[in-house]
Amino acid sequence: MMKTKLSENHWASDRLVVAVETMQVAGETVPISYSQITVTDGKIENFMFLPIACKRYFMSKQQEFNRTDAMGALAGADSLRQLTLEDLKIGESPEVVYDLVKEILLVAAKHEMVVVSHGASRGLEVIVTATENQLRTDLPILNVVCTGVLERARRAEIVPRDDESPVEFYQRIQHAPGELPDVVTCYREQEMAGGIRLPVVPSSRFFSVLVTDGIYRVHRSRHLKQARVATVG
Repeated sequence: MMKTKLSENHWASDRLVVAVETMQVAGETVPISYSQITVTDGKIENFMFLPIACKRYFMSKQQEFNRTDAMGALAGADSLRQLTLEDLKIGESPEVVYDLVKEILLVAAKHEMVVVSHGASRGLEVIVTATENQLRTDLPILNVVCTGVLERARRAEIVPRDDESPVEFYQRIQHAPGELPDVVTCYREQEMAGGIRLPVVPSSRFFSVLVTDGIYRVHRSRHLKQARVATVG
């Protein structure tokens, strides 16, 4: 189970931004890809996209990899791409991806990096849990910021109180009522408001991770501006 915390530096110029696609196999939610970008001093340094050879999930469940089951899994996949049967066959083995994810998150935790994800419980937590279960290990506590939580608060017009620290505000909006808005809806609303404009389409494999970082940048900029105003005041 993913263990998280929130530190005072969660509005960071250095961060790890993560997106995970998932689907259901034999009643279990499994990751089908892992993508990330690393940001240093506010600049994107590198991209990574790792598809997972999902055929192995069926084999691990002692299920025959047949077209009917595979198409059913694809139909319910949490992905913006148009996935095909071939997408289930290509990519790295789950074990290889989990090993890499483990190393990445160990480094992030060691350096207390902010890990940004849009729907942390639907994607990041899935791959963290899968990594821990497969490798029989416990990953460290992560400093996670969920942009879905920030966007839900924005849409509900929930704003920080005068006596509320950034951490206290985030903890409050974590428990706000309502479903987290999806990343496409958030992107379109932010694009219309002039906050984000990216040269990618939802079907791009990097769409979710780039939009997640874009949303984080909008909220971070707003927070820093409010902090400056409060200081001057």
